[in-house]
Amino acid sequence: MRFFKSREIPDSWEVRTVTISRDADGWYVAVLLRDETVPDIPVKPLQECQTIQGADVGIKKLVALSDGTMIGNPQFLKKSERILRIRQRRVSRKKKGSNNRKKAANSDLAPVQLNVNSLTKCQISQAFNVL
Repeated sequence: MRFFKSREIPDSWEVRTVTISRDADGWYVAVLLRDETVPDIPVKPLQECQTIQGADVGIKKLVALSDGTMIGNPQFLKKSERILRIRQRRVSRKKKGSNNRKKAANSDLAPVQLNVNSLTKCQISQAFNVL
């Protein structure tokens, strides 16, 4: 199997865990590393904090902040429900355990689910990077 090694692992770092996962668009490897030279970030006492921000995570609005700011929820799943319903119906018509069912699930249904999942993760990470 070919892979892309984005950078070298320094000798002082320790490999903690390696997770291999398969997604609709390929295989992924996640490596958890530990470096003893990186200091722990000290936690500030409550008296030293200048501002405190409260956040309420919801369904209609993704996040409601204590200062009144609302971050909307684009609801990607709701927008692609029709396509998902059609693709799932196609898969359900195939005989269970057959190669045609596996092909339909992997080539038709999985990319749509992957797209919805990646768009949702992207939206959440962008929203919390603003905070």
